[in-house]
Amino acid sequence: MLNELLLSETARLTLRVEGEQVEVAIPKGQGCCGIPVFVHGDVETIRELGRRNLDAMDRSGLSI
Repeated sequence: MLNELLLSETARLTLRVEGEQVEVAIPKGQGCCGIPVFVHGDVETIRELGRRNLDAMDRSGLSI
């Protein structure tokens, strides 16, 4: 999953965060946040990416 992320090294380093009561979870199916397509005006794709990520979070059972 991490190798699919645009900034995968940043994601890997985020997972190494150590601290009190810190948990990092990446739901299965979560992908790009869509910022690159958003800044180029591709509204349809950003909506699809946003929906996919929201659905992945819903299926994960994680609470934020």
